[in-house]
Amino acid sequence: RKRDPDQLLSVAARWPRHHAAFALPPDLADLGDRLQAVTPDVAARCHDRPPQTILHGDPKAANFFFRAAPDGRPEAGLVDWQWTGFGRAANDVAHFVVAALDHRALFDSQGADDETFLLDHYFASLRARLPASSLPGSDDDALLYTRAAFQADYEDAVLDNCRLVFSYQWTRLNASPEVLDRLKGEQGRNAYNTNLDSALWLV
Repeated sequence: RKRDPDQLLSVAARWPRHHAAFALPPDLADLGDRLQAVTPDVAARCHDRPPQTILHGDPKAANFFFRAAPDGRPEAGLVDWQWTGFGRAANDVAHFVVAALDHRALFDSQGADDETFLLDHYFASLRARLPASSLPGSDDDALLYTRAAFQADYEDAVLDNCRLVFSYQWTRLNASPEVLDRLKGEQGRNAYNTNLDSALWLV
């Protein structure tokens, strides 16, 4: 979902407050400047180019409901569609990963970042439902959507979420480890606003 243009221009100015509040290492002091430099281009790639699909726009944990189908398979439902629109498929995926998942789902058994298996599963499901004209082997190269293209979209969308968090969410929340700990367990809030490990993973 698109955001207030001010969020594209205020990341660098607001980052030093977060850097100090979370006692982050010195090598992250210029993270706001680095993100600011790419934010306009990242936002354009996320929101302003084809191919696009319909997006929920706010796939946080509080908007998901689960139940068992009569045959025992799990079913999922989504509520709160006020941000619905069109965009790159990876936008919703990235929002879900950074806002809804328990941080432990993002690491392998050795503690290294590893959301790749989640992205592989999503892309395989997406690819199974794409029209044949959008798959490798099509005569129209412009319609191809490969795993590499999806990965690039996902990485852009994670950065776009960082822009939202650093320029708006954490500023409004006056975020700190103490604030996140106080909000822990609140169902309507995103993971990076309630769990320090999730917040640090995003950084």
